[in-house]
Amino acid sequence: MTITKAMGIFLVGSVLLHFTVIINADWLQAQDANRAATTRWEYKIVDHLSGTSQIQKALETAPDEGWEIVGTVSETANVGSFRVRKGDSSGSLSVRTHVSLICKRPKP
Repeated sequence: MTITKAMGIFLVGSVLLHFTVIINADWLQAQDANRAATTRWEYKIVDHLSGTSQIQKALETAPDEGWEIVGTVSETANVGSFRVRKGDSSGSLSVRTHVSLICKRPKP
């Protein structure tokens, strides 16, 4: 049996087309798997905690509810009044710190 040039080109073309379809199918399956693996997140801010006990309680309970703490924000402010008179200084001044926790967990 003799293979003509046209038959050879047809056979090579068929083989290449077959491999192209297989490669594209594998690529599409990989893309679908990547899309499925993308996690959607839910976020929560536990705001204005003051005092060690409140902060510690929030840090301990967040993981029990599935939350991962990913950041903190703290704000320090002077609270109170302080008056200076000639020869006399009276009043009170205290520092108050507020802490916010930034949490995330996978969406159900």
